[in-house]
Amino acid sequence: MEMSLFKRIIDEAFLFQKNVRQIMPYLMNEPLMDKTLVEKIHYIRHKIPDVNIHLVTNGILLDKKLGERLLSSPINSIKISMLGHREKTYQKVMGVAGYPKIIKRIDRFTQMALHQKGYDSVSICFTKTPGFVSESEIEEASDFWKARGVKYEIINHPISRGGNVKILNAPHHESIRGCNSIWRDKMIHILFNGDVVLCCMDWRRKVILGNVRSQSIEKIWNSKKYEAVRKIISGEKKGWPGFICYQCEEAVQKSSEKCPI
Repeated sequence: MEMSLFKRIIDEAFLFQKNVRQIMPYLMNEPLMDKTLVEKIHYIRHKIPDVNIHLVTNGILLDKKLGERLLSSPINSIKISMLGHREKTYQKVMGVAGYPKIIKRIDRFTQMALHQKGYDSVSICFTKTPGFVSESEIEEASDFWKARGVKYEIINHPISRGGNVKILNAPHHESIRGCNSIWRDKMIHILFNGDVVLCCMDWRRKVILGNVRSQSIEKIWNSKKYEAVRKIISGEKKGWPGFICYQCEEAVQKSSEKCPI
């Protein structure tokens, strides 16, 4: 995202800072590819001193120089997403080579973070991808990171991103009556070009609710279009065929409390 657009977003967030609890400068793709990321983190803190700044990354680009810049910035916490602990698994799921170098970088960064910012500043999130990761590999990963003193969590049930992750079987709902996630009504999701999408599931940008280049965040959030989508999610209104929430694990079916993942 270009800096002028980013600043425009943060400047508006400043106007509502009492209600803005967290800003996460990432959404689609890998945030560490943005060479202005650290500058943007500093701008967030400058405008909204008390907001929590959180980042999720795959850690591939976390060399020593970038790691030091991130840890010297006013970021609060960084989560590193891991999709494999063994080289063969990691390469198969991620589609990239060089795992020994990557894990070395991530390990070094986590130790730097623990030393400089403390236990809550960094964590490892390990996703158990069906058919790719074994129970023994999960145990190895858990033992490895816990021995290193790093906060560690396992996601046993990965999400298909509204049917966009083809190796996972997405649910198919005829109708829904709500959403179990905080993505629905506690977050706004803004893409690099200013488009506001419904949530992080919408990789294909099927539900565009507005664009912050021409509209304020407040107007988009309170727009008739956004309200109409909220009524579909709550079950007050029938959605169109292919509506992304009908293929989401976080959607609440009308016939049950929660769709099993």
